[in-house]
Amino acid sequence: MPESKYLKYGAYHWKAYENDADYRAHVDTVKRFFRSMTKGWLLDAGCGDGFISEQISQMGFRVVGIDPDAEAVRLARERCNPGIEFAAEALEDSAKRNSGPGCPAEPFDYVLMSDVLEYVADDLAFLRMGARLSKAGVLATVQVIDPSNPGNGERVREYDEPRFTELMVTAFKNVFMFKVGAHLYAWGAGRRGD
Repeated sequence: MPESKYLKYGAYHWKAYENDADYRAHVDTVKRFFRSMTKGWLLDAGCGDGFISEQISQMGFRVVGIDPDAEAVRLARERCNPGIEFAAEALEDSAKRNSGPGCPAEPFDYVLMSDVLEYVADDLAFLRMGARLSKAGVLATVQVIDPSNPGNGERVREYDEPRFTELMVTAFKNVFMFKVGAHLYAWGAGRRGD
């Protein structure tokens, strides 16, 4: 396993929101999307250093953040409000247990997968697992392939619009997709083909 990017760069999402217009636009898009939803429990699958978890929590959602990178979770616990439950675990592990003290019995109301599908070995299985953990649906986001940028060496795959669309319609009966800047967003509801 490669060295943790959080050991190397620290809680870089917190600084990126202030300094990177593309990242700020991404976070603000996620916030706008959930602003229209009824407040409830949200699982942030692949929460990293917790920046988006914190933003969603401040909107009145009860948030649980998971990430297999223990350093990311340590940073999230250090920076975020103590009402957010964080666990250093993979989505598969979260699916096998109740969410922890003070958390709902599964499923959650919502699952967020922000820029995580690019890093998992089986993106379809990951989406389907997220769908099983959610009552309402899953918001998945990916960065669009930029031919001028060779990409992040840690990614398992890159997405373009057709590939991301195909993935989402394979996993969900109802899909709503949109693009903002360098990101594709998809809301999937109603599991298909487990």
